[in-house]
Amino acid sequence: MRNAIRYLIFILYALFKKKFTPRISFIVFSFLFPSPAFSAAEERPFTPTIHSVTIEGASAFSPKQLLSQMQSIVGAQFDTALIVNDIEMLLHWYENNGYPFTKINVESCSLYTGETKQQLSLVLSLEEGPLVYIESFRVEGNTVTQSDIILREINFRRGEMYNHKKIERIPRKLERLAFFSSIGEPKLFVNENGGILQLNVQEGKFNSFDGVLGILPASQENATTITGMINIGMRNLFGTGRNAAIYWHRENALTQELSLRYVEPWLFSSPLNASVGFFQRKQDSSYVKRSTDLKLELPLNDDLAFNLVFSQETVTPSETNTSTHRSTSTFVGAEINYDTRNRLNVPTSGGLARLQIDWGSKSFYGTEKSVFSVRRFTSDVEQYFSTVSRQIIATSIHSREIQSKVLGISDLFQFGGATSLRGYREKQFSASRIVWSNTEYRLLLSEKSFTFVFFDAGYLYHPPVASLVRAQEDFLFGYGVGVLLETQAGNLGVSFALGEGDTFSRMKIHVQLINQF
Repeated sequence: MRNAIRYLIFILYALFKKKFTPRISFIVFSFLFPSPAFSAAEERPFTPTIHSVTIEGASAFSPKQLLSQMQSIVGAQFDTALIVNDIEMLLHWYENNGYPFTKINVESCSLYTGETKQQLSLVLSLEEGPLVYIESFRVEGNTVTQSDIILREINFRRGEMYNHKKIERIPRKLERLAFFSSIGEPKLFVNENGGILQLNVQEGKFNSFDGVLGILPASQENATTITGMINIGMRNLFGTGRNAAIYWHRENALTQELSLRYVEPWLFSSPLNASVGFFQRKQDSSYVKRSTDLKLELPLNDDLAFNLVFSQETVTPSETNTSTHRSTSTFVGAEINYDTRNRLNVPTSGGLARLQIDWGSKSFYGTEKSVFSVRRFTSDVEQYFSTVSRQIIATSIHSREIQSKVLGISDLFQFGGATSLRGYREKQFSASRIVWSNTEYRLLLSEKSFTFVFFDAGYLYHPPVASLVRAQEDFLFGYGVGVLLETQAGNLGVSFALGEGDTFSRMKIHVQLINQF
């Protein structure tokens, strides 16, 4: 009885096949020819094999070329899911080669039953539609950002053939600009002049103010200290895509940092981005370190970028500091960035990898001038995993190393605090080689809010410089809890951290406010 019902449905399907989409065809095929895993109790003892697959109506591409894109092969067992997947693959093939309006119909599906096997012949009929070239663009929703700036970023030229895969990546490209609160899926319209690609965006807040207040409890060596940080970012100056940043950080009463940076995108109307920066660190009453740099960034594809960096550093000791000599360093560096994060703010998947190597020379001006070669290595790797609903594991590992025959205190990396190893004072340690990891388990409260627990671990090596008699290395860890909340005043973050051997009375509390305007 069931076989009779199947063949009745098969006849009706053959009569009205052109009204069925591939996914509807999948439902029909699943009932007519169930896979062996679901047919143990069926009267039909055989599973059909594919006798032939024929493609009709193809003119832009040869049937042989299209069949090579399919996974279903002659002689293999018939798999309804695989057939439907092949049809969708063919549709994607046409979409990525200029034919977005292609339709594929199941023209016929013939079943032959022998004494020992069943064979199925499938005929697919194509309606290719017109070849589409994108001749114009339409941008809607932008009020400050210039339309030419948006079109420049999507890297799609007028007269270029329609490519669905490339168009699908447009929202992610625009999201990385951090100019927009929402980006719609691109829409295609066609008239007598060709294709029109429409982009719909909604602008967000371009500027940000990031402030941190740190309260470090008193210890035997130090009194209670209040630290602070201000980070101002302007990402879209005058709607041109240019951006600038100002960073100031006060670690204690005598030590502070200042950093300035300006970025000019698409230098000389090419995809080359250029940025210049200035950095100054005043280290208590020991020395002042200043550096300037020029960075040229060349995107190689949507995820990969290559940077060339030129920088110069000077160290000026205080009059009372006899252990640090005046010095000048010049560096040339190469940097590779690979970024697959699904979004910049609170990513839930993807990762970031960055590697930078700097080569340079350092001139010391003591009783006589001495010149030494210097190498610096920097790496950062982040990865985000979605576990169950609204829960994310965020992991990262970072390393820094400087190598030279002679190293001074000013050459070392500062380490510890809210942005590296939590549970310790801001830049509590200095070392020539550091490695640390951060692991967070986040529970998302909204798209930009989450609570988390964390565990940080680190290693440092301090060379035998200045007052140290011998080299020193240490392994450290920190742990705690925190929350990041999206409020009307901005994103408010609070974390409570403990270092190795700490009690609750020595807990480090970090408060952060990121306000966009």
